[in-house]
Amino acid sequence: ASLHAELCCLLSDMLRAIRSSSSGSDSSSDSSSDAVSWREAALTLLFVVTLFLYLFTVADMYYTTKYFHFPLESFSTTVLVFVMFQLPVVLWLTRQRSLS
Repeated sequence: ASLHAELCCLLSDMLRAIRSSSSGSDSSSDSSSDAVSWREAALTLLFVVTLFLYLFTVADMYYTTKYFHFPLESFSTTVLVFVMFQLPVVLWLTRQRSLS
């Protein structure tokens, strides 16, 4: 669940960085535009790696839940985890969007 929150924050930062670099001045030199493209590539690579880690974690959680836990236990944990980890991230992202 924390990994998902990190993924959302990383995606938000990545989009903000790309948006700020594309709205910059067009009279920049070639070296600064190369640095921006390296930054975008690094952020995109980091996003892809985090996404794969997230998918592997989800697969591990699915099989652990399926074979080692009762259904009611899994459901109650899902609700509790959403309230503890996902709800604060959603509220933060909503607040950041309203501020910008």
